[in-house]
Amino acid sequence: MEEPQYTVCSPPSFSSPTPKNFIFVVGDGNGPTAITLTRLMKKAPLVVDGYFAGTVRTASDDSYITDSAAAATALACGIKTYNGAVGVFPGNLSASGSIMEAAKSQGWSTGIITTAFVSDATPAGFTAHSQDRSYQSFIAAQQVTSPYPADIILGGGRNDFINGTLELAIERGYNFIDHATQLANVSLPVLGLFAPERLTYDIEKELAPHQPTLLEMTKRSIELLEEQNNPNGFFLLVEASGIDTNEHSWDAAAAYREGLMLDKTMEYIMNFAKKNEDTLVLVTADHETSGISIGRDYSKVFYPEFLEAQTRSTSTMGELLLGSKDRELIRNTLKTYAKIDITEDEITKIEQSPTKWEIRIAIGSTVASRARIGFTTADHTGVDVNLYGYGPGMQNFCGNIENTDIPSRVAQIFGWNTFAITESLVDLVTKP
Repeated sequence: MEEPQYTVCSPPSFSSPTPKNFIFVVGDGNGPTAITLTRLMKKAPLVVDGYFAGTVRTASDDSYITDSAAAATALACGIKTYNGAVGVFPGNLSASGSIMEAAKSQGWSTGIITTAFVSDATPAGFTAHSQDRSYQSFIAAQQVTSPYPADIILGGGRNDFINGTLELAIERGYNFIDHATQLANVSLPVLGLFAPERLTYDIEKELAPHQPTLLEMTKRSIELLEEQNNPNGFFLLVEASGIDTNEHSWDAAAAYREGLMLDKTMEYIMNFAKKNEDTLVLVTADHETSGISIGRDYSKVFYPEFLEAQTRSTSTMGELLLGSKDRELIRNTLKTYAKIDITEDEITKIEQSPTKWEIRIAIGSTVASRARIGFTTADHTGVDVNLYGYGPGMQNFCGNIENTDIPSRVAQIFGWNTFAITESLVDLVTKP
């Protein structure tokens, strides 16, 4: 007998009608076209394809086009705020309680995983409150001194734990690790900072063998949470941040590799959720980035082989070439790491790029033009993003919804009181 088809809006009955655990996955910048590109490069369906629920509107309080901080605040706190703000109201700039803080205050175990630095916008939106996302050391200090500290903090960003913040975290009981091999024997609570800034991209992960992948961090975190066996359950945030940063650099080759790692991570998460029918999984993006297109310039073709051939990110190639006037070095670098023969005009464009962002885009557009990938901006767009999910309660997230609807409905399902958190943080200082 064939297994009945699962649909998220009319899900089968689960062993538990109310979820115990919540896994929230955010693909930073992972808009609809980025998802399509990952699927094409995988040459097979993505794990999330069978769990589509709807789409999410992403505008911030002060713009049709959100930044990651305002988007994280919407997804974590259920409020619209201004671009650049982390977990604060747009009017009086006071702290707005997040669903993760509410979960922690009511007895759940909590954790954040990111391939960015842990004080970056998305994880910060769930664990800190700052009038400006750029106050990263201020945010890091908040994360480890919070009255609602996460049990798991894994990612990059060691440079933000300054002025005694790292020592304070250890004093407060965090087990600090900075190497992937240490994950196997660590216990909760854990603070893992595996790089000074963001983690190395998957396209060149061999350059940093001491850093864990998104899958490895997720797998070990779920194992630790299961071992802890909290009767209330757990809330785990998983962010794949490299999709966004590579799209900012017009680096389609590195972006889709980040998408493939997210797909592998989703396979593990969905298998866990199916074995543990008391787990709600939601998967979305905070916004779309770069207006990426598959096809460009009046042509109906796409050449994926140019993306497959690239072995280094445009960020790495840009670091090698920024400020260089050595045209032969530029030519050989693109030949070595992108497997292309570039023109004299393309060499000149790279040679004349004065900043790290401009040289990344110059290199990225050189590869993209051959693959027939297009970009409309080096920043975010206002496009709605996809929403996927599985588990008890999933029927509450179907259709086209606001990003603020997600935490509001999650809080209702789990009984988490974010208003009480907001009241408890009324005197919290939200700037350094």
